[in-house]
Amino acid sequence: MPSTPHQRYVTAVPVYKTIPTKTETLSLLQLRELDIANVTLVCPEGLNIQYYLDLWPDLQVQRYSPEHFVSVQSYNDLVISSAFYQAFASQYEYLLIYQLDAFLLSNQILTFCNQGYDYYGAPWKIGFPQYRFLFNRWPIKVNTKRFHVGNGGLSLRKISSTMDLLQRKEGHISKTFFMEDAFFGYWGSVDQYFHACPILTAAQFSLEMDPSYWVEKTGMLPMGFHGFEVWHQDFYNSLLQESYAKLYEKYPQLKNS
Repeated sequence: MPSTPHQRYVTAVPVYKTIPTKTETLSLLQLRELDIANVTLVCPEGLNIQYYLDLWPDLQVQRYSPEHFVSVQSYNDLVISSAFYQAFASQYEYLLIYQLDAFLLSNQILTFCNQGYDYYGAPWKIGFPQYRFLFNRWPIKVNTKRFHVGNGGLSLRKISSTMDLLQRKEGHISKTFFMEDAFFGYWGSVDQYFHACPILTAAQFSLEMDPSYWVEKTGMLPMGFHGFEVWHQDFYNSLLQESYAKLYEKYPQLKNS
């Protein structure tokens, strides 16, 4: 039986602290304003999440061991494990990862789900070499081809094919060699069964670095962006103003917090 639009995807929001910053709070509430489906806090066991539930009582919660939230590497290890996706596999087709240093301008998630690719993330302009792994050993660079898709902080992943890839690459050195988003980007560019979206589709989905370049390439704004407090702040601040004004109007207590 085909899935309903509500079942097509789950939105995973990783959190690790009891009180988010103001910009993180605004990023979370933007999901509510855009009617993003199945928003689920991904958080450590034992974390007090009352602040989040007071903001949004309908939030779902998925907890994991606290050891996965102590560093970038420990979080990386979580989202490159089949167990992370298994928690959602029986109910949903796609998983949207939305770290709170991301922001959505619009809700086009079903449009991207319907395209059928296995991985979407903001493109890397320079990209990374398409290394070759021989006999599961440290890779060698065999050509000048590069892969460009894409950043994991705001990313969309097909759950079944992601789990299949992780099971096929269990114990493979590429899981150690790459950070998780580069792991999926690499295999999405070379694997027979796991396919990252085309680079311009990635730029329509999300941006991080070089946003002006990608907007000129696509002729449109992306659905969202990641790392806006780190990269190209003038560019992203200009996009945030209208959305922030609407959020402050609805949640005036946040404006001077």
